[in-house]
Amino acid sequence: MGLNDLYKNSLSGGETEEKKFFLSLTERFQLVAEQKIMNESDRQEVVQNALMVVVKKYKEMNFEVSFSAWAYDILQKEILKYYRTRGGRVKRFSGEEDDFYNARVKSIDPALRRNLLDCLKKICGFNQRFARVLNLKYQGYGVDEICLRLEVNMSNLYVILSRARSKLKLCLEKGVIE
Repeated sequence: MGLNDLYKNSLSGGETEEKKFFLSLTERFQLVAEQKIMNESDRQEVVQNALMVVVKKYKEMNFEVSFSAWAYDILQKEILKYYRTRGGRVKRFSGEEDDFYNARVKSIDPALRRNLLDCLKKICGFNQRFARVLNLKYQGYGVDEICLRLEVNMSNLYVILSRARSKLKLCLEKGVIE
């Protein structure tokens, strides 16, 4: 059942329908926010803020567009507010870069993509710090931000990053991590 249908049912139904509606909305908001905000506590805060706006206004709104479009717009505004209040400390990809990335990822050979994911899983099992550095770098975080998050100095970060990249290269070439 779609979000718009759940919304309509919650208005005409009882407390049970309303609970189903908000559980579904919460899950969907969390999935969207997970793609945009890496920090778990920040992500939960943004989702809760968006849900509070929806709870306050959803019964009294007359929608020119669908309910789901309105609700997702609220979530997007909360995510933007999150990034603005961080004063640029959090660097993530913008929508245009995401579109470029998505087009690039779709053009990657599925076997190569599967091999890359397998290697990243092996690296995570081998050394979680290596995996975390590669992940943060891939997400577009700068060296200073990664140093703050991992609580390491810059020279240590470059050593970790170099070793992680060499392990990834080795795994992609030979299929194993030594």
